[in-house]
Amino acid sequence: MTKGDTTPDSRQSSDYQRIACALSFIELNRGKQFGLADLAAATGLSNCHFQRLLRRWAGIGLKRFLQALALDQSQALLEPDNNKLDTTINSGSPGSSCPRDLEATLQAAISANYCRSGNGLTIHCSYHDSPFGRCLIGATGHRICWLSFATSDGISEYEELRRTWPEATLVETPGVTKSWDRTIFPGRGRPPEESLSVYVHGSDFQLQVWRALLHIPAGTTVTYGDIAAAVNNPRASRAVGTAIGNNPIAFLIPCHRVICSDGSTGRYRWGDERKRIMLAWGKATVSA
Repeated sequence: MTKGDTTPDSRQSSDYQRIACALSFIELNRGKQFGLADLAAATGLSNCHFQRLLRRWAGIGLKRFLQALALDQSQALLEPDNNKLDTTINSGSPGSSCPRDLEATLQAAISANYCRSGNGLTIHCSYHDSPFGRCLIGATGHRICWLSFATSDGISEYEELRRTWPEATLVETPGVTKSWDRTIFPGRGRPPEESLSVYVHGSDFQLQVWRALLHIPAGTTVTYGDIAAAVNNPRASRAVGTAIGNNPIAFLIPCHRVICSDGSTGRYRWGDERKRIMLAWGKATVSA
């Protein structure tokens, strides 16, 4: 399966790389004075085209972009809000406290027709572009069963998909998964416009954790301890971290919204820099 693509939407991955360059520049120059021209130069764009990039990537302007990256001293991006997590879990509606958030429902692979290995399951999969770089999308029927981001560590996303569903039939069908890509990432910072169903398999504990992740509103963060408490196992922060690290569906099951208790973003299966960019995107688009 190739990661290459010449379709028009490949601009999204180029946009992500430029945003990553801007983030690197900001991190290297934290505490220093810089402006639009400096950020534009760091991304190889003119001032005008950099502003267009921000609008295209997240529907925001420069000021909102900088605020979302928590350049202000309040570090608002990295303040966990476990009250919101408790409220949304008790309401039983994932993300319902935030009108701009996506809504996803989780289905466990416990049907008699499909065992956990994927026997009898056909998964349509292909690489596409997203606001966070190249991604591999896997879908079966009307459900998403895989979403991962391409990394530079040599690990094949396709092989990870194969290991997750070892007995499933994987079919490379860009035409099928392209519609999912457009649904999940409609562009300009907008969330999906329809409820999505994600299809996963895992231990009872993993399923509990992944369901809890669906209740974290966009633009907010919680800690590993908050998730442990939410699944009624407050001493299981380490086990929660392991379950989060095994999440098979990036973005839709928003494991990137879980951070460390000291306010640091922590590690991310698909790259620490990508996690920070995703958090900034979520913060910016919710408030835009």
